[in-house]
Amino acid sequence: MRMLGHEELTLRWGEIAPEVEKSLAHGLGDITSYDLFIENLKGIAQCWVLEEEGKLKAVAITRILEYTKYKEFVIVTTTGKGWFKYGPPILEKFEEFAKEMGCKYASIYGRKGWARALPKEYKQPFTVLMKEL
Repeated sequence: MRMLGHEELTLRWGEIAPEVEKSLAHGLGDITSYDLFIENLKGIAQCWVLEEEGKLKAVAITRILEYTKYKEFVIVTTTGKGWFKYGPPILEKFEEFAKEMGCKYASIYGRKGWARALPKEYKQPFTVLMKEL
């Protein structure tokens, strides 16, 4: 899985947006794929892709939230068949990135299924899964 730069993201958004929208369809409707695209361009969010043989297999959108006392790395959306196949290495990559960015926590705001898919170090306060890095 690799993070896209602004130029590549802009060129490929037509391919990526429908994948992001599949994930957002399971949410509250409080954010659109276009909102996430703009957050990426502003440096608030990051877009990650997993490709095999030149084909898009998975997409993830993450954010880094800055609070007064700490930063939090948040996995906002994930979609695609490649996510659960390659989940543990992808999660490790995300955690390494979060540490490099100075984040204290990694969190996932998602459906209940995440509780079954993540390592036991992730706890579920409310509907958010969080791990201290």
